[in-house]
Amino acid sequence: MPAIKISVIIPFYNEEKYISECLESVMSQTLKEIEIICVNDGSTDSSVKIVTEYLKKDKRIVLLNVGKKGGGAARNLALEKARGQFVAFLDSDDYYLDKNSLNMLYETAIINKVFVCGGLRQGLGKEKEITKHDLYRNICNINTGTVKLLYIDYQHDFHYHNYIYSIKIIKKYKIKFLEKCKFQDPIFFIKAMYYAKEYCIVPIEFYCYRGITQAKKYWEKEKILAVIEGLKDNLLFSREHELDILHWITAMRINNEYSKHILKYINNKNDQLFIALNEANEILSYNLISRIQKRHIPYNKLYGILSPIDSQLIEFNKKRNKYILKPLKDYLEKEKRNLHILLLICSNFKTIYRKIIGEILLLKEYGFIRTIETMKLQVYQLIKNEEL
Repeated sequence: MPAIKISVIIPFYNEEKYISECLESVMSQTLKEIEIICVNDGSTDSSVKIVTEYLKKDKRIVLLNVGKKGGGAARNLALEKARGQFVAFLDSDDYYLDKNSLNMLYETAIINKVFVCGGLRQGLGKEKEITKHDLYRNICNINTGTVKLLYIDYQHDFHYHNYIYSIKIIKKYKIKFLEKCKFQDPIFFIKAMYYAKEYCIVPIEFYCYRGITQAKKYWEKEKILAVIEGLKDNLLFSREHELDILHWITAMRINNEYSKHILKYINNKNDQLFIALNEANEILSYNLISRIQKRHIPYNKLYGILSPIDSQLIEFNKKRNKYILKPLKDYLEKEKRNLHILLLICSNFKTIYRKIIGEILLLKEYGFIRTIETMKLQVYQLIKNEEL
């Protein structure tokens, strides 16, 4: 049996309408040395039956069951079972555009000795109109043929589907997807790209994202909390590894894409989300943010990742070199709280623990009743952690 070159991982949940087209686009690839790992995430429709019928026709298909644990757990299970030299990720309502794309990406990765290789992306709209995604198109228009790039120069965080990844680097650095209800993939992508260091982009139409299946999102508090936790992971990794563009991008996502959803639940007195947002704010690196905001923001490298926006993090305390995230600032201003006092106290748990008695009187004077309750909860968590 020939060695498997690429394992294509397809998690699915109730995708009976689109999973056949998805599978056909993989099975018809000119690269035959592949395995197709389909992971059932607790489907209740006929998706499993459809996959089972395809499995009878094509022995390269493998069917796994993960229960209703989410896409992150499904992909992690598939990574454990994958036998390919590289892995690719395909959502069950999406499909590959070019029959030669997997072969092109694989051959390019081998020839150029890179751990990651990607292609171009398209979107399918509600009226079945095709939109060419901006990701890497400007680079491919300027250059002829394959382009080799350094991740440190781009530091992207989204669209992990667009690439194949060496299983060797995933296993070496134990890279996994988050097993949460939202935002499972960015930290996987960031780590894979960071440890790969360099990657290639092939000017081939590779991945089609089916936007018509994306219904209006209802952001329950559990989902927005999972997003904040995922963004915290991105902030922490980018701070630890001095990834200034990524650090700034992540802060901008909180400021713009998710700000209104965060504010909705904080305004409804969701202390858990309020604490998570405070923790994200504390992770912010003044030096990394300043590197980007005090020089030209590299929008030319962010086509398809982040739209040009007239927004920057606000510097609220120059003496202490601190920035503040927009939803936190908006909430605190709405509640008429004293930003300087609150964030000085919330700078870390140790400070809260030492100062809580003296500061409560001051906070009461300003009417910060909920701040006191939040501080009590943080101190309780600190004491509990120290006891453990």
